[in-house]
Amino acid sequence: MFEISNPTVKIGKKETTVNLLGQNPKEVKDLCVYTDNKNADLSLLTDYPNVETLFINGNFANVDGISELKSLDRLTIKITSDAELTNVRIPKVKSLTVYDRLNKGFEGLLTENLEYLALEEMRKVSDLSFLEKVSGLRKLFLCSLPAVESLPDFGKMPNLLGLKIYELHKLNDIESLARSAIRYLDFTLAADKLSGTKIADVLLRMERLERFSGILDRNGRRYDPLANRLEKAGKSDIWVNYNMDDWLRL
Repeated sequence: MFEISNPTVKIGKKETTVNLLGQNPKEVKDLCVYTDNKNADLSLLTDYPNVETLFINGNFANVDGISELKSLDRLTIKITSDAELTNVRIPKVKSLTVYDRLNKGFEGLLTENLEYLALEEMRKVSDLSFLEKVSGLRKLFLCSLPAVESLPDFGKMPNLLGLKIYELHKLNDIESLARSAIRYLDFTLAADKLSGTKIADVLLRMERLERFSGILDRNGRRYDPLANRLEKAGKSDIWVNYNMDDWLRL
């Protein structure tokens, strides 16, 4: 999502390095902020009032400065400290990606305008029921959540169009998929103990499902049972692989 060509601010322990690629601060639309300074904050964001896409990564002491970005549309955060998100207000953000941990106050970021949410590489997160409150969400990406065993109740998320699941190996309860309005599902390397037949049975009860994609196993052991079950039901045409770019364009 963010390339090296983006304007970048690096907050070090002794100095801050700024590379805006020739732009002045008020011209910057996309900004990456990194730090290894445990005392760093984001008050500097007041210098960049027109940022629409922000990526922050590091050991911040305070991140309240995010609220200063009134045009912010896309936010990606990887906070490696206990910095609170309680005072952060991002009412216009439509796309939110969070890595590594859910800091205190995270649920306040889940506004009614949020359309895309990605939770990635979180070892300690096990309960996803808080997602049921984000009723307007259209796309959800759950990636590398090794403690998750069950999905949220998608029946409470009527606007969810697409779901992408990657590396939820301990997932054993996928019944809420059958109560969902999901049309596009990517299911890769997840629910290791569920049979291909069981997964197919749930897919066939998803009334709005139009397209299914995924690599169930590295060894392919569940491929044939799933494919056979879908074919028997006359639904084999829903299994069409698509990549991340396709997913983001949904």
